[in-house]
Amino acid sequence: MCGVGGAGVCRGQLAALPAGLVESTLFGHKKGAFTGATSNSTGLFLDAQGGTLFLDEIGELAAADQAKLLRALDSREIIPVGERDESAQMRG
Repeated sequence: MCGVGGAGVCRGQLAALPAGLVESTLFGHKKGAFTGATSNSTGLFLDAQGGTLFLDEIGELAAADQAKLLRALDSREIIPVGERDESAQMRG
């Protein structure tokens, strides 16, 4: 899905994601943030750091998820699910 060390292209097929997992898949999550989160996950944004993140079928996302994606792109910050005290900066 993603190049090693963010050197390549990381692709997110958004239409294939269940509605409840979009935020976790894009922004990552902390262990215990929800049922089934048995370990920390970095998410597609950080996986693609240093490379390219290609998000396919953004229009298929629910409006609320599109708003979260827009906020992340506009502010260049992501907040993993379950983590509300820190954010990660994205390069521009």
